[in-house]
Amino acid sequence: MGRGKSTDFTESGYQPAGIYGWRKQCLYATILFILVIVIMNLALTVWILRVLNFNIEGLHMGTIRITSEGITIDGRTDVVKTLYASSIASKPNKVLNIASERDILLKSRYSEDTNTFHIGKNKIEASCDSFEVRDPKGKSRFKVTEKGVTYGSDEVTYSGKAVFNGSIETPSIRGPHVGSLRLESASSSIILSGRDGVLIEAPEGNIDMKSAHDIIFSAKERVNK
Repeated sequence: MGRGKSTDFTESGYQPAGIYGWRKQCLYATILFILVIVIMNLALTVWILRVLNFNIEGLHMGTIRITSEGITIDGRTDVVKTLYASSIASKPNKVLNIASERDILLKSRYSEDTNTFHIGKNKIEASCDSFEVRDPKGKSRFKVTEKGVTYGSDEVTYSGKAVFNGSIETPSIRGPHVGSLRLESASSSIILSGRDGVLIEAPEGNIDMKSAHDIIFSAKERVNK
């Protein structure tokens, strides 16, 4: 009693469970290779996050910062194809510069209607139902609709010849400082009318009226209510 008994596994043909020899070396090599790959992936992930300046506020890629409110660009950005945006605004006290080697086309779609603003070579085209230009205070200065063209400024100065196919509504028409004011209709008549009257005066010159037919002045008696 108390004596141990040894067993010869070689003679009995019994092999203990486990991995030995070259199989064990291959397993350790595989585990080591996987460990190196995992460490490299973690290092690359940390490096990418560091380069992109990713934080809890958003993603910062160089001059581009992506947040929940939108995209903020500090500097110059090239757009290769189409840019879709609900609004484009510059920073306070900064100039918004949009440049292109070719044409610039701004397009908005609402249901089946499409409005376009095209800046091409020596031309600017706008396709819409109403085109309006406002000053920084929000006051309309220039507006084009199907009914006509409206200037919101107090005075419009034009040097040269202007041709109007329809009627003109304005409180006054003045000539240039040097030269005469000439109103001419080659194939029809000229009608001057005013609700409170029409005043024609030339402080430093003559008034010359020419017509192929009659020149008619008419006035209606004003009834004060």
